[in-house]
Order: sequence, then structure tokens, then C-alpha cells
Amino acid sequence: MVIFEQNAARTTTWRQRVYPAILAMVVGAAIAVGAVAPASASSASSDLRGLHRAACPPSPKPLRDPHPSRERVADARQRDLFTVGPYSGVKLVPLVNWRQDPHHSSRFRSALQALTWLDVLRYDYRRGHLGALLQAKRLLLDWIHRQKLGAPRTSRAAWRSKVTGERAAELAYLVRAAACERKLPRRQALSALRSVKTHARWLIAHPDNMNHGLFDSVGLLALGRHFRFMKGARGWRKVGVRRFLRMFHERVIENEGFWLENSSAYHFVLTDLLERFKATAGRHRPGLRRLLRRMKEVGGWLIEPDHRVPLFGDSNLITPGRAYQRRAANDRGMLALMKSGIAVVKSPGAFLSMLADFHNGTHKHADELSFDLFDRGHRILTDTGQYHIQPGPIRDFVLSARAHSTLTVRGRGFTGWRKRPYGSGLQARGSDDGWFAVRGRNPLLRRGGVRHWRLFLYKPHVALIVVDRVRADRSRTYDRYFQLGPEIGVTQDGPRTLGLHAPGFTGSLYSESSAGTEPRTMVRGRNDPFAGWISPFYRRLLPRWTVRLQSSGQNLNYVTTISLNPSRLQASLGSVGERQVRLSLSSNGAPAGTLSVLRRRSNLTVNQAP
Repeated sequence: MVIFEQNAARTTTWRQRVYPAILAMVVGAAIAVGAVAPASASSASSDLRGLHRAACPPSPKPLRDPHPSRERVADARQRDLFTVGPYSGVKLVPLVNWRQDPHHSSRFRSALQALTWLDVLRYDYRRGHLGALLQAKRLLLDWIHRQKLGAPRTSRAAWRSKVTGERAAELAYLVRAAACERKLPRRQALSALRSVKTHARWLIAHPDNMNHGLFDSVGLLALGRHFRFMKGARGWRKVGVRRFLRMFHERVIENEGFWLENSSAYHFVLTDLLERFKATAGRHRPGLRRLLRRMKEVGGWLIEPDHRVPLFGDSNLITPGRAYQRRAANDRGMLALMKSGIAVVKSPGAFLSMLADFHNGTHKHADELSFDLFDRGHRILTDTGQYHIQPGPIRDFVLSARAHSTLTVRGRGFTGWRKRPYGSGLQARGSDDGWFAVRGRNPLLRRGGVRHWRLFLYKPHVALIVVDRVRADRSRTYDRYFQLGPEIGVTQDGPRTLGLHAPGFTGSLYSESSAGTEPRTMVRGRNDPFAGWISPFYRRLLPRWTVRLQSSGQNLNYVTTISLNPSRLQASLGSVGERQVRLSLSSNGAPAGTLSVLRRRSNLTVNQAP
């Protein structure tokens, strides 16, 4: 009897424990098949009501092409051909193969998943063509159904930082626009709203402290702005704003306004992103207005006379938009951003930019004291460009010091250059007598026992003079590289002189060293090892002349003159001191006076005497 009572008690306890669990499983299964209304059903209904009651959304500013050509619109609307990243003519109709990679390119895979190529349809819809919105909606829903987070057939590129943020912004606008036009049935709307929540959760859970995180923040802000009626949307907006402001202010010196990621092209990308952010979150932030205005001004300074940008860092020959071009038209004189580490000289038809910056490793090349020179209608000297960012021999080459107009020790580049940012290397600047002067140092060489500074003296349409001063703890071998533009031809006119020529241009490159005559080599389009190449556009290499001058010694001075007209102005070494530089000038072999530069702290005084 006692035993029976004990077993009964145990049975009762077991039932009390297990039956509720079984009941929960049954109820859960019923919810899954729709037999019992889940707790989220009311939330979904509320979201649907909010979606269909919301006003039509304003169109966000495109990041890339606000005014696509008629041909691009016609390709997309009539032939389903889109420009995906750098690749045009990509046919995309549901059911899209979202895992395709015909170019074996990470850039293509990311751009395909980001859906930013739908911009052209959004543009056409805003011009009054509802069919463009319906086409974009079909492609968007195809992505939503077939690229779910964690699904086996989902591309690895689908859920990554920046890709997800850019796609979130497209998703937010297109879903709202389709609902506004009454072109989003209930089933499609529920699927789209679930994707909205998935994107928001992913962006909240995956903060990125690099520039990709800025795109994620804008995407999160767009979701919060377009879906204010959804639970949690206010939090999405707050997180997006907080993250964006923190990261953005870490990568720009506000009173200078240059984006500190070692790339001219990225300055324009991030300036446009700031404008997009400000339009949605910064209406009452006067500091953002000032910063945006300053970054646009700097963007105008970065445009060369051919309406494109210098190739420093990970850049291609992009053509900035009309607003930047208008600003560039009025730029005259010199812009020296001493804390950012970049200086630009502009005159009608003339442009010189020089670099001495290392703030972080993003898009950084070993380009200390390298420079771009445009004059007489040509890019006479220019950096190398990006090519692509995938590891390999070409990427190693474009990153290296020998792919830039630099001075190196023993041909080995710069020791530990990827790990130790130094900020700005600019030291002083000034102008007088028609000459512009900038001086900077290369702190990366000091780690190897060498102190190096370089002085640029530029008189537009006349000459660029480059003075180098090196001091070392023992004798070293130095290589100086000059990267000519792809249009510039070369003739050997003597042991110290090269003739430079192109259609409508005749000039020269003349160099002196305190070590005596320098052995000179010239390379064009060599593959093993890579040398003499420029990459003006994505995955394109063009041959160009690279001039290397080599010398050995402990404490050496150099002066190189790039003459920009047939007068062949040449500078010869006089005295090169820490505070004063004095050069002798000649023109076509006849004396032409002296040129002296005096340094007082961060100011340079230039004087040309007969």
C-alpha cells in the first residue's frame, strides 16, 4: 500500500512535469500550421495597417548615379540589363541566379547582393513610370524569397557589412513605394515586412567599426525612418544615428574636411554618404552642415583639369558629379591640409597633389610623398590606382612603394608601413614669386635609421622641382621612382636628362645628386616582376614608363626638375639645409638666376632672384 502510494505520487509528479511540455509542443505545432493564432499575428496586422496608411516615401539620394543615361534606363526597362558594380550588361530577371559570379570578382558578388543596381528603376519610377517600380518589386521579392538568412542556397556575400546596409536602404524605399501604389498584396507585404525586421536585427547585431559600418548605419536609419509604425523602429534610428556620428567623426578632421582613408575616390563616396545621412537624421545639426560643405569644397580641389581625380590610394579615374565640378571650376592657388596630410595646387589647366598621410590602414598604399602632376593637357606623373583588392601579385604591386613616385632604401619599400600610422607628414607650405612650395617628411623610413624630407616647388606651366634630403646612420642605397602618365613618351637626352613628349606637350626630366651621376633604368609594362603599369579603371592595366634613379651614400641631397615647356628649365644643387634651400636655375643651358626657400616653422618663403 505504501509502495502503491509512492508510485502514484511519482506518476502525478511525472504528469505535472511532462504534460505541460507536451501541451506546449502541440500548441507550438498548431501555431506553425496556423491552427492557433500566434502572438505575433496582431503585430503583423498592425504593421500591415501602418504600411498601407503611411504616406508615400521621399526618394533617397542615390550614392552613385543620380542621373543615369537614357541608354542605361532603356537597357534596364526593355532588355533587363543592369550595371552591377563595374560590370554592365548583366541580365537579371526572376528567377535570378543570386550565386552567379561570371567575372570571379568579389566586387561583382557584393554589388549583386546589395541591390544598388535597382537605382536605375527607382529613378525611372520617380519620373512617372509605374512599370519600373513593379519590375524592381519583382526582383526584390525574388531576392527576399531566395536569399534568406542562414538558408543553404544563400550566397556568402548576401549577409555582410556594407552589402546588408546598402540593401536595407533599397528595401525600405521600394517596399514603402509599392505599398503606396497599392501594388503590394498582403502575402507579399508580410514577406517584405519580415525581411525588414531580419535586416534590422542583423544590422543591430553586427556593428562594424570600419567605413562599411557607416553604410550599415545609414541602412538601419532608413529602415527606422520608413517603418516608423513598426515596433523597435525608434531604436533602429537611434542606433543608426549614434553609430554613424561616432565612426564618421573618427575619420575626418572637421575643420579640414578630408576623408582620412588614403583614397581620393573614397572621399567622394563618403561625402555623398554624409549628405544622405544628413537628409534623414541631421536637419537640426549645424555641425553636419558645416562639415558637409567643407568636404564638398575639398572634393572640388581634388578634381584635375580633365574632370577626374588623382589616383592615390585605392582609387580609379572617377568623374565626380556636376556639383563637385562646379566647385572645382573656381579653385585657384593652394590647399594645404596640414593635419590630414595632403596638399593641392591648382591653376587653370594645371594641378599638383602630394601626399604625406597615414591615419589608418584602410585603402592605404605605400605612397609616402608621392604626387600627381597634370599640366599642358596631360597627366604627366600619376599614381598607380587600385586595379582590385583581391590578394595576388598585381595587388602586391599596386600597394608597393615602387608603384609610386617615392624614395626607398635598398629597394625594400617601407618597414612595417601597414602597422604604424603616423598621421600627417606635412611640415610647411608657402607661395611667392609665382611658385608654390610644400615640404613633407616620411616617418616610415626613420624606423630603418633614415631621415627623409621632400620639398615640392611648383610653378604652373613652367616646372615642378622636387628636392630630397636624406640623412642616415650609415651608407645606404636609395631608389627614387617617377611614375609617368601613360600618354607620356620618353627619349634619353643625356646621362641626367630625359625628354618627355606627348601630343601638344614637350618637356624634360633632369636630375642631380650629391653622390654624382645616378644609374637610371626605365621600365614599361613589365610582368616579372610587375613594373611600369597604371590601373586607371577597375581590373585594367595600361603600360606606362617608370623611371628609377639609384645612388648610394650616407647623407645625400637630390634635385629633380620636370620642365613643362621647351625652355627646359633646370635646377642645380646649391645648399640644402634644414631651414634653407638654395638652387641655381638655368634655361636651355643659360643661367636663369637662383631659387631659394626659407622655412620658419610651418611657413615657407620662396624667392626667385635673377
